[in-house]
Amino acid sequence: SYNFTAVDDGNLNMTVLRDGKEVNLPAVPFATEKFEGYNVIKLDFKVYGEKPTFGSFFKQTIKTSVSYGRMVVFSLVDMIKGRYRVSDISGPVQVTATLGEAAKKGVFDMLPLIALITINLGIFNLLPIPALDGGRLVFILIEMIFRKPVPQKYEKWVHAIGMIFLLTLMAVILVKDVWAFF
Repeated sequence: SYNFTAVDDGNLNMTVLRDGKEVNLPAVPFATEKFEGYNVIKLDFKVYGEKPTFGSFFKQTIKTSVSYGRMVVFSLVDMIKGRYRVSDISGPVQVTATLGEAAKKGVFDMLPLIALITINLGIFNLLPIPALDGGRLVFILIEMIFRKPVPQKYEKWVHAIGMIFLLTLMAVILVKDVWAFF
């Protein structure tokens, strides 16, 4: 078992499972290389799997889902902090192209990508942005706190503005994706 935390300088803080005990390894140095303008770590070790059973498969599925969820949240936080540019965001055209490349390699390359996209969409949908489910949850929370609903006309306006924002964002990303192919 292993766990990584964020890195900027080629050092990873790792937690490994050795003989049934978690061992923290601070600042483990790894070689880095430039990839599309970013420093990425070159992992120079192998992780060997355990014997597959129904229990281990189920456990690993949960761990992988949580790991993907953490990755999505950390990426979102990094995007808010300005670590990523708008040009780094992929829209439906680029996602479809990436899925097509993964499908050519085989189903075992495609399934993790589908899982990541699904978890990404689920987390994004729960963000407190009007017009998304997370925005609706904010109104429900307000209603629970103040014991009366927000008037429908105000809620409709907030969701309409949120929808305009989302549609504009989607159009910008779609144009960027299509532009990248030319």
